[in-house]
Amino acid sequence: MLSVLLFVNGVLYRVYLQSYINPVTIVSFFWFFFLSFPVIVYPGGYVSASAVFFIVSVIIVFSIPFYFISGKKPNIIDVFSSKFILRLYFILFFLFILSVFCFFIHLSNNGYTLFSWIRDPLSVTGGLVSAKYKGEIAYSLFSRLSVILMYPVGFFSGIVSPNLNRGKWRVLVFCFTTPLLYFLIFGDKGALLLVAFLFYSGWLISKSAFGNRTLLDRKNFLAILFLAVALFILLILAFRSRASGLSFDEFLSFFHRNMISYSSGHLFAFSSWYDSYFWQEPTGPFDNRSLPFGYYTFAAVYDLFGWDRLFPHGGVYDDFYSDGFFKTNIYTVFRGFLLDFGIFATYVFSLCAGFVSALLFRVVRYNGKFFVFGLMGWYSLFVFLYSSYIISSFIWLSTSFSIILVGFLYLLGRLRFNK
Repeated sequence: MLSVLLFVNGVLYRVYLQSYINPVTIVSFFWFFFLSFPVIVYPGGYVSASAVFFIVSVIIVFSIPFYFISGKKPNIIDVFSSKFILRLYFILFFLFILSVFCFFIHLSNNGYTLFSWIRDPLSVTGGLVSAKYKGEIAYSLFSRLSVILMYPVGFFSGIVSPNLNRGKWRVLVFCFTTPLLYFLIFGDKGALLLVAFLFYSGWLISKSAFGNRTLLDRKNFLAILFLAVALFILLILAFRSRASGLSFDEFLSFFHRNMISYSSGHLFAFSSWYDSYFWQEPTGPFDNRSLPFGYYTFAAVYDLFGWDRLFPHGGVYDDFYSDGFFKTNIYTVFRGFLLDFGIFATYVFSLCAGFVSALLFRVVRYNGKFFVFGLMGWYSLFVFLYSSYIISSFIWLSTSFSIILVGFLYLLGRLRFNK
């Protein structure tokens, strides 16, 4: 399988940079999984070898600038002192309260309260999920603010948690309350998964700052395994709220189709689209309209300057791929790259992104003075990487605002007050 090249690429850079905690290894392992897992769980799906080669080659091009980073061991930089951690703990508590408060106002604006959900959770969640897919959810400043806040809170919770001797469970409450509310009440699975991913990214950079160079140890593997089982149970409950009228056997079939769609549909859909786009295979029709340069990748920038949004609010595509068993409109960030830049410019873009990432990674490893920029880059990498199997995370303005907020919160935590 071509995806094995990504695993090899990740291992080689782990050896060269003397740490698993580097962007190349993490990106390579991430996409090795998302190219291999679909073939394992749904072996009958259509996979284009040329589409897989394109994804693999773009990631390898992204890796090239990291070869020019020194391979010496990273410095242990005093960026997470005990005073910083304590101050950040109280900042997280305040942001947690504010985020939950904004969430309940958002819920009220859509005609429900927490008590109405407690009385009839399936009906309320089903109604809100239906309204979301119809584009009828009422958004406001409070809904945006609750979302913008919960992602940096998740990231910094991952930094704070391993540095506390007591009260780790409180940090988990700060981190996961708002995304769990979105998950249970609005049926928003993506927010919970992204916050968990950002928590892990914060944990990684915190451990790296103190010399740890592994992606996972035994103790944390067991914790992640427990959380994965808990999340799987929550997913079953969430899907049950969307299919309350089905029998048990019908629900199992519904759940199976949806799990294939969400976890694996991206590879089969992108393969079909890629062959249609380059070889004119009759697998469409697909929406390949000409849009402004970089639009699918950086739609938020166009939004900022007053452009009308040219694809649905959720950011994914209107056209669906179906093989008769499942249906999906998830085509990966690589479809956006090709529509935005073309094949040659995509490689140039990947090389430039790798160069910027390598510079920021060097700051994280060796320079405490400009650590804030490396921290913002690390956060951006994980936000972008998580959504890359769907679409670019920079189509949402909340992503850019949350990156700025990460930098601000770090500087606030490091601020020195005169006596």
